[in-house]
Amino acid sequence: MLKVFATVVALFVCSMSLSAQSYIFDKGVVTLGGSIGFNSTSGGNTTFSVFNLSPNAGYFFSKNLEVGLGLNFVNTSTSTEVAGQTVSSSGSTTTIGPYVRYFFTEGRPVLSPFVGANLNLRSGGGNSSTSFGGEVGLAYVLARNVAALGALGFTKIDGGTVIGLNVGVGVYIW
Repeated sequence: MLKVFATVVALFVCSMSLSAQSYIFDKGVVTLGGSIGFNSTSGGNTTFSVFNLSPNAGYFFSKNLEVGLGLNFVNTSTSTEVAGQTVSSSGSTTTIGPYVRYFFTEGRPVLSPFVGANLNLRSGGGNSSTSFGGEVGLAYVLARNVAALGALGFTKIDGGTVIGLNVGVGVYIW
């Protein structure tokens, strides 16, 4: 009888400690993540390629509300065939800025929609400017502290708007 009681108490204590563990969208969770991408477009006699690396780090100041800092390193190259000669150019741009994301979660979902906004300082080619953007996406929880994020976003920069699909992975530390 004592063994049965001890087993029941042990199971109860284990279930209490499991339910007290943080979830990836809880207050106090630190995030480390980012994305990497490559695009290449050819048309006529021109090839345009873009490589980007975008690490970020964030903190959940309250449940579902992440505030962080993102970096973005972009390298571009263009190659054009003109009168039998190849003319090439390349450049790089670096951006840094804060972002905020709100995750719409209830309980411990595997799939969580989110919205986000960012403001960035951009530097490249001897010029600097600011940009702002927004995103709407989904976070898919792959493991206890890992999620894949996909978002449709826009960036308003230099009088134009860039729209794109971003995919990344985040690690959540608590």
